[in-house]
Amino acid sequence: MDAKNYGENLSDLRGGSTSSSYGHDGSTVDTIKSAIAEKLHTAASVLQDKVKQVDDQNAPVVRYGRQCSDWLDQSADYVRDLKFSKLNKDLQNQVRRNPGRSILIGAAIGLCLGAFLRRGRR
Repeated sequence: MDAKNYGENLSDLRGGSTSSSYGHDGSTVDTIKSAIAEKLHTAASVLQDKVKQVDDQNAPVVRYGRQCSDWLDQSADYVRDLKFSKLNKDLQNQVRRNPGRSILIGAAIGLCLGAFLRRGRR
């Protein structure tokens, strides 16, 4: 079996073409992305409103609240504009720039998943 036939067979198994976003239905992925982006934006708005209610607008907590709100808004924009190919490239670049941190993050995620799955069996 050559590579072209293999790709077509994989496509048939997934029920779609190999050109789709990793076999995901675009409308479902877009709906999920929009929902996540909207929740992030709502959280940013709520945080911004809470920051405005603080009496001392020069307090460090206000600066941190504004920064966090900005990060949430930026994250909402990132999720809304997210393309899976861009995500893959971004992830590869992060791993190349910070291999040690990437291994630690992977190990931490693995430990958390292992603990979660172990608790689920009990």
